[in-house]
Amino acid sequence: MEISHHAVDRYRERWAPSLSHGEAATQLRALANVAKPIRETSRRKGHELWATGEVKFVITRNTTDRTPLVVTVLPNVPTIDVAAEMSRYLDEEDRAALETPTGICAEAHDAYAKAGHDIFIANALIADGKELLSDAERRRQEARNRIIRGTGEP
Repeated sequence: MEISHHAVDRYRERWAPSLSHGEAATQLRALANVAKPIRETSRRKGHELWATGEVKFVITRNTTDRTPLVVTVLPNVPTIDVAAEMSRYLDEEDRAALETPTGICAEAHDAYAKAGHDIFIANALIADGKELLSDAERRRQEARNRIIRGTGEP
């Protein structure tokens, strides 16, 4: 499995700030090699969500040999206290039902928690995408400036 520089940076930032870049890359590679796919995040883009324990990775595949590439590491998803969050909108009878979920209430409870989790992951992916786009734009501008100066040097 391949690991992007961006993924190592995000792993250090979000999970292991005390590690050096090299230590983080080694640890991330070990984690990624035992991670299992959870689901596709986008069929059109070919992204997959993989996890090992609490650590979740976004994976793409090399177009030539389909080798997995870790493109980013998601932040730790906070546990949502569904009962506390939803109870703000409920009367006492509904609050009591929510505290002991059964049937439809249990399904709604689970759906609410999953939706909150998915929103958190989507926001993390958007933030990483914006950072990657900004980095690419900066590199493009630097290359353009080198061309204009006629140096062509990296």
